[in-house]
Amino acid sequence: MKSDSTARMEDNRNKADFSVIIIGTESDRLITRAAGMFQRLDVDFVICRDIYEGIANLAQSPARSGLVVGRLEQLSREKGRLFDKAAQAGWECCCLAKRISGNTRTRAIQAMKSGAVVVNDPGQLEGLLIRMMRRDLWRTAAVTQKESDNLPTAEVDV
Repeated sequence: MKSDSTARMEDNRNKADFSVIIIGTESDRLITRAAGMFQRLDVDFVICRDIYEGIANLAQSPARSGLVVGRLEQLSREKGRLFDKAAQAGWECCCLAKRISGNTRTRAIQAMKSGAVVVNDPGQLEGLLIRMMRRDLWRTAAVTQKESDNLPTAEVDV
């Protein structure tokens, strides 16, 4: 049985407007858990081997917004270039990190400064995803209202 939040997401979701790119290998347990959650929630996603394939998918995606998910070590490569590309496309990033210490701490801080979210459990992705989709629904409603405000009106004699 699906949770209420899952049912609401499915009712409000528009596949052309939102997607997920997972960067990593299917043999990685964190990536597999994240993919399983997106599949359970019926969210469109694609798994890419590395950030280069991820950036290519991001550039070709028809979605107006989405989420890029992967291990912190993967997403922060190339001086965080993926974070910049995602932000330019209107997407957000979520880094999975088991432990944050030493070099990982520096990468986590850099990722957060670029707007990425860092979590240590793929289960936390569901709450993030729900917040993102709700925010996108509000943005869509605001744009629709703004467009309707600009429509010409006709005066009718009664």
